[in-house]
Amino acid sequence: WTSHDDGDGNTYFYHAGKGESSWEHPSDQYFRKLLERFRRSLAKAEASRQGATMTSSAALAANQAMNSQLEEAKRTHESLKRAAHEVGQENDVLARRCTALASEADSLKARHASEIHAIKGMHAELRGEAAGAVQLREE
Repeated sequence: WTSHDDGDGNTYFYHAGKGESSWEHPSDQYFRKLLERFRRSLAKAEASRQGATMTSSAALAANQAMNSQLEEAKRTHESLKRAAHEVGQENDVLARRCTALASEADSLKARHASEIHAIKGMHAELRGEAAGAVQLREE
């Protein structure tokens, strides 16, 4: 996937191999799901925090559990940041590869067109020689 500007300042994404384009980043759905899970987890933690009166030992345990959830959320966030960075790098590599392949395809098309032109020229010469041979036979 490569990102492009539509000329009006809007970014869209294009997948040359599939011929597909999208206004949304290809990884958006995945990260939205992860964000929703994270938000639900935080909401549960908040609900349990606000839920009931607790003894000090129960409150301490709940606080430790919430701190653990927070640390897990931080680790998940860092992991997602790294994954997003890696996806971006991979997209850059693939974009460069697509550009190189497109250039190679253009070069091959030009070479093919040149070869066809040469073959047509040889074909015309052979037809001329064949017509001359037929004429000589008839004489």
